[in-house]
Amino acid sequence: MSIQEFLEELQGILQREEALSGDEELKDLEEWDSIAIMTCVVWFESRLGIRQPYQFFQAQKTVRDLIRAGEGKIA
Repeated sequence: MSIQEFLEELQGILQREEALSGDEELKDLEEWDSIAIMTCVVWFESRLGIRQPYQFFQAQKTVRDLIRAGEGKIA
């Protein structure tokens, strides 16, 4: 998966109209809530084969941190 594909899929998960650049602070995104985090838990495991607990996603600060979490699966 490319970084652009990742950003587009994350944008869909967040149900966000504005495109993501990767530099956004997650806490500043209105859409980044407990449901979005749970969806990311499932999405990472099903789409990327990466299993991380809910708390891992809660601890991420930026969209770029999420990209780094998918390292090896996102190019």
